[in-house]
Amino acid sequence: VRNPLGIIKTSAELVQKKSLLPPSDARLLSYVIDEVRRIHTLIKEFLAFAKPTPPMLQPLRPIEVIDRVARFCEPELQRHNVTFALVNEAPKAVIEGDEDQLYQACLNLILNSLDAMPDGGRLSVRLQQANADVRIAFSDTGHGISADLQERIFNPFFTTKEKGSGLGLAKVFAVMESHGGRVECRSAAGEGATFTLVLPLSLREPVNAAHHFAG
Repeated sequence: VRNPLGIIKTSAELVQKKSLLPPSDARLLSYVIDEVRRIHTLIKEFLAFAKPTPPMLQPLRPIEVIDRVARFCEPELQRHNVTFALVNEAPKAVIEGDEDQLYQACLNLILNSLDAMPDGGRLSVRLQQANADVRIAFSDTGHGISADLQERIFNPFFTTKEKGSGLGLAKVFAVMESHGGRVECRSAAGEGATFTLVLPLSLREPVNAAHHFAG
């Protein structure tokens, strides 16, 4: 599929560069190019979901992953007028994880929360240790998720967004599965939502430590 898409995109770009092209035709070609790019992105996301890279598990502190995501998302949180709070109740907790894959899972949850709060709000992340598990809860004050939708939100290609691929939460689910954990959702329509990543504790110590995000 990607090969014919590449030909379509290249051909459209070549025609678009013609100086004698009427403005209306140039605009139509730009639509074609934009949609081809969108399909290409969707194909890449699908392939990454269908053939995921096995996690490279190593002992790490989940707070370091949360800090990394929080620093990256800080400009977007400010732009969306969303206040951020981090509550770390398990500063010494260690899990066996792939830092990049867990980072992507946490990033997907934060981006979902931002989409659920178009007029601003509050996002809080709480890290806890419960028996042999570590729980990372992402809670927002958005529009919430109705009970009937909660049964489908982790299904691939299911989305309520106009331009969503429907793979964000499915990827979170897959990452948790590959890490021997799970993801839980607690929500009600109009009352915000809480997504919790549950991961088993590790008995090993991580090699390095990182500085924590102040919030």
